[in-house]
Amino acid sequence: MGHAGRSLLFRLKVLSDIESEEVKNVPYYAQRATRLPPGHPEAYIEAFANIYANVTDTIRARILGQEPAELELDFPQMIDGARGLAFIESAVESSRSDQKWYPLKAFR
Repeated sequence: MGHAGRSLLFRLKVLSDIESEEVKNVPYYAQRATRLPPGHPEAYIEAFANIYANVTDTIRARILGQEPAELELDFPQMIDGARGLAFIESAVESSRSDQKWYPLKAFR
C-alpha cells in the first residue's frame, strides 16, 4: 500500500526522517536556508523567508550588542535597492529613446 492513503503531513514526516550521508553532510549555511524535508524543492516563498530570518537575526544581534554573523548579513541593503531603481530608470529612458542600446546609469 505504501503511503498512498496517508496524509501529506505523514508523508512529509517520513521524508524528514530520511537519514542519508548526503543529508548529514549538508553544510550549515545550506541547512539554515532550508525549510523543507529532503526531496522537496525550495522556491520563491522560502527565498523571502531566508531574507526575513537574516534581517531579524541581524536586528536581534544588534539589540543584544553583538556583531551579527556574516551569514546573517546576507540580505539586500539600501544600496541594492538604489541600484535597482537606477536600472529601472535607465530601462524607462531606453524605451523612450531611438537608440538601440542605452547605457546603464552609473551608480556609486
